[in-house]
Amino acid sequence: MPGPTRSAGSPNVPSRTSTRSSRSRCTHTWRPASPPSGTWATGAAPYSGGGTGPNATTCRRCWGRAHRSPASADTAGRWGGEASGVDGIREAVRLRAAADADLIKVMASGGVFTPGTDTTRPQFTDRELAAAVNRAHELGLPVTAHAHALNAVEQALHVGVDGIEHCTCVTATGAHVPDRLADRLAASGVAVCATLGTDPGVVTPPEVVAMAAAAGLSEAALRDGVATLHRAGVRLVAGSDAGLGPAKPHGVLPETVVEYVACGIPATAALAAATSVGAEVCGLGRRRGRVRPGFDADLLVVDGDPTSDITALRRPLAVYRAGHPVRG
Repeated sequence: MPGPTRSAGSPNVPSRTSTRSSRSRCTHTWRPASPPSGTWATGAAPYSGGGTGPNATTCRRCWGRAHRSPASADTAGRWGGEASGVDGIREAVRLRAAADADLIKVMASGGVFTPGTDTTRPQFTDRELAAAVNRAHELGLPVTAHAHALNAVEQALHVGVDGIEHCTCVTATGAHVPDRLADRLAASGVAVCATLGTDPGVVTPPEVVAMAAAAGLSEAALRDGVATLHRAGVRLVAGSDAGLGPAKPHGVLPETVVEYVACGIPATAALAAATSVGAEVCGLGRRRGRVRPGFDADLLVVDGDPTSDITALRRPLAVYRAGHPVRG
């Protein structure tokens, strides 16, 4: 499956977040903890306040094609790069591992806001993408794939990536997640980050809406895709693609969970996607993600019961990290 270019965008990943483009994802699971009347405690559920908050697991290095711009030129060699051919890709992965990478991210398809790329086509051949995955796994590193194109999602699943970002399944006729593919994703156990979540107070500029529409993406199509993934039992994690634009600022993760519920996902499952499942995907499930003895006491207290009103996540009252208050 050849593509015209090899590219990658900002390192937003399902299992870990990049320090260059953090999703503000807190990897701790929701669990009620006998809260006072009128409040609810969660195990470090999404926190949108500024300043210090619960621990976030970050990825020190990610690899894909870097956005070449003055702002990123000084970090291009560390954060990203371009590669093609099996040998070139294996070497690129080796170099990132030698630089103490935590995770390899590959742009398996083009990006909506990446000029010169195509969201409907894979950007690597099967052999190239398999080479990236195999070399990373040989070095003990997980791999996540940015994939909008339906063929790119299928390709990523086929070669055994650990995570898929977006998973919108775009074709020339629009975005649609086939039921059969959703079943295969669920059976594989791959982590999928659907990147919903926007600031409801920000009006998306018409030109941005037009760009998304041109790529076959609409709010209805995205939510329908997430609903399909959930019904199939896909391992969903919560991530917002924060930093992409004004409507997706860092700290917008509560809106991701709110939108998951709007897709028909039960509140408890949506909260788990932002907390317990995230902890498991990050390899932290044995000490974070649950309110229980022996686990890190990272807690978010909100005004209300998010299992009956998910928008309670927008009303944080207190934040605790390792049992110590950092807000409230």
